[in-house]
Amino acid sequence: MHYLNDEEKKIVTYSNRHAFPPRPLTDIEKTLARIMFVRDIPTDTKGDILAKVDEINLLVNKLKELTANNRLADKVKSALVSPDTFDEFTEGYPYAKYNYIINGNPKLSTLVQLAIDGFSEVQVQQLMRWVSQVAFAFYAGLPKGIDTFIWTPHTRHYHTHAMFQATKDKAFYGYTLPPQEQTLINTLFADKGVDSRPGGNLWAMHHVRRTELHKQPEVWARMGWGDIAKEVFNTGLEMNFGYDLANGPYWFLELRHEKTNSRLRFIVEG
Repeated sequence: MHYLNDEEKKIVTYSNRHAFPPRPLTDIEKTLARIMFVRDIPTDTKGDILAKVDEINLLVNKLKELTANNRLADKVKSALVSPDTFDEFTEGYPYAKYNYIINGNPKLSTLVQLAIDGFSEVQVQQLMRWVSQVAFAFYAGLPKGIDTFIWTPHTRHYHTHAMFQATKDKAFYGYTLPPQEQTLINTLFADKGVDSRPGGNLWAMHHVRRTELHKQPEVWARMGWGDIAKEVFNTGLEMNFGYDLANGPYWFLELRHEKTNSRLRFIVEG
């Protein structure tokens, strides 16, 4: 999780449903959560400060009523002396402090979701590498100025025939690449079942599709791939995964380049 900032790491930690199963807060946790909330309320006037102090004192007194002794209330008062001390103290009460994560449903960024799924930094970079290889293949040797599909190891010929019969779209006749380019496409779109393993091309394609990493240049910049991202995202090439239930069913990766009037579809499952 080295690619996450501190706040994102907390989201990953406290989203672990095994370590922190969702449950209602106890009365003590609710009181501590309220103290944390009140403490962080901005105060612009002396009256605001006094009102905050009064409410925190009431909440500390409530803790005395909820516990068998004054030990917890005294700890809270001692912790309120400084932000660092208070932060360290409240880390011991994750259900109160991180209730919005444990019992909530925070919107997860792509990098946070990948971290929750167990992706290492190297594995995230493998996903980006696959996207960049597809983009560079388009510029290096794939046909331009046409609307067609390119054969992959996952193309089912009877499906493409059925799609042509249903749509009369000649694009489904496909396009025959020179052997060298076709070998590259076979590699990028997994010509062996073992490529479904972590680190393989089929694995990368699946997770790129799932996370839409091919549409998030800001993630690439976070990972130190900003220069490569410019080549992928700033050259007018669009990458879109699509699904056609009516004429398939199949799903595909589409490369569209308006400048050269190109649209290439790679049928990757059917």
